[in-house]
Amino acid sequence: MFVLLAILTFTGLLSILPGYPAVILAFVLWGVLPGWWLQRALVASRRAGPVEQAVLAFVMSMALAAVPGLLALRFHWSLEAFAMAYALLAAVVSGMSLLWPTQQHQEEDQADEEPHGAASGTTLLLILVAVPLLAIATSPWWAGDRIARDADDLVYTGYVTTYMHSNELDASAPFFDARPGSFSRMEANVWLVTEALIAKTAGVEAFDLHMHYLPGILTILAVAAVFALAKGLFGSMRLALFAAALILVYAFLDLAPQEGFGRMLLLRMAQDKMAASFIFVPAGILLGAWYLERPSPSAYVAVLLAAAAALVVHPLGLMSLGIALASVAVLRVLVDRTRESFTSAAYLVGPWLVLGIGFLGWSWLFAERVDIFAPYLRRKFNVTDV
Repeated sequence: MFVLLAILTFTGLLSILPGYPAVILAFVLWGVLPGWWLQRALVASRRAGPVEQAVLAFVMSMALAAVPGLLALRFHWSLEAFAMAYALLAAVVSGMSLLWPTQQHQEEDQADEEPHGAASGTTLLLILVAVPLLAIATSPWWAGDRIARDADDLVYTGYVTTYMHSNELDASAPFFDARPGSFSRMEANVWLVTEALIAKTAGVEAFDLHMHYLPGILTILAVAAVFALAKGLFGSMRLALFAAALILVYAFLDLAPQEGFGRMLLLRMAQDKMAASFIFVPAGILLGAWYLERPSPSAYVAVLLAAAAALVVHPLGLMSLGIALASVAVLRVLVDRTRESFTSAAYLVGPWLVLGIGFLGWSWLFAERVDIFAPYLRRKFNVTDV
């Protein structure tokens, strides 16, 4: 795998393909493949289907990119050096994951018991989800430049372009003559470094990747994350499809400018905050719920890795995930009132304090980002923020 990723990145073989297929392959190679065997080792004891595994593989891949990405941004490595470090770490972890002792869940292959006549309802929900997802997946071919994007996308594409064409990853320089510190959180943003790596591997421009190709792919992943969360919590295919259909219907009904749910889910998914909110938070909640239900070292490691992935995508993702899991953990303790539930909750809540304090410490010591959470401590929140 390490050799394959290196060859595709440094030789530009994917650039012979049309833009969108090349991006899809590059996304799978850098965004799904590195974490595939890791998630299989960590959740082997759970009932996880292919959709859940794809979402968790994406989250684990970003977790593996966290340390190489932070080091690359801190010490101004080149994009190629980051790619080598990321691929090497992914290869080592994947090899170790294949040797990880796993125990398959006894109910993993059991199908949901459907009442008589429920199959037609499941089929209808499947169609209701599949048709809009097909339209979203093919949007780069039929939409062109007719879909309006967000002004923030220009900031992101600027960073991705810089990372692709410069000899070092330096996020500290002001952007578009902005005052110093305006985009200082980018110094710990591995999301855009990964975007640059995908764009360079696919041989496409940053603007095309961020504006046209990536939003549809990530929207599908976001819907898959909601599907995985519902199916993992309730064990019902129908409820999972209903949850996926519900957010799609809500998205098409709310296309208000800027903060409309539909604009966030359908048009702004390539932005770090949207990816953190709609993909990493649901996946992290699912892993946290699995850990509380059946505590184990592998489940605990999975939660920690999901937290690390959310952290290097956008701080809001870590904050949202921490609040959600802390609330569930406290409620679990109040209901069960057992020593085991208290211990599991303490282990689950503790890392959020450590990661939060550590991230603020990194900000103060290295990047002077003492106000990194200030924009989110506001009095007015939109529904989609909650």
